[in-house]
Amino acid sequence: MGFEPKIEMKIIDLRELGETDRHWVEGFLRYFRDIYLYGSVFAYCKNSYFCVYESYYTHFWPIYWRVGACYDPYDFQQYFLYGYFNQLLHEGRTPTESEVEQKILEFYKTHLRIPIRRPIKIYKIYEAVKTLWVVMLPREDCFA
Repeated sequence: MGFEPKIEMKIIDLRELGETDRHWVEGFLRYFRDIYLYGSVFAYCKNSYFCVYESYYTHFWPIYWRVGACYDPYDFQQYFLYGYFNQLLHEGRTPTESEVEQKILEFYKTHLRIPIRRPIKIYKIYEAVKTLWVVMLPREDCFA
């Protein structure tokens, strides 16, 4: 659309804290209290056994997603679920963490519907078996 948002990425390594139990990680994610309103969470696992969503194993999955006025929900579904995810299934290959991250960044940079003033914040969280990306869209611009 002619404008590219500023994206800030911060890395949090929960493995350094020695706390990687699933329930502990879910509790930690509650720190991002507004995630269900203003953000999306993506998961990546090298071993698909550790990423189980809707009763099947996968290496990549958007766990929660919110797009507000800044992104079209149809574009999100087409890009991640019907595009990238189905491509991985069809090819039967395991993506790299770097590839998944690039896909996430590419979407948020190229599919913006309106100009935004504040940066998009992405928290990349390492836990024992997964890498999570928590994408927080600016409330003032996307959810006004």
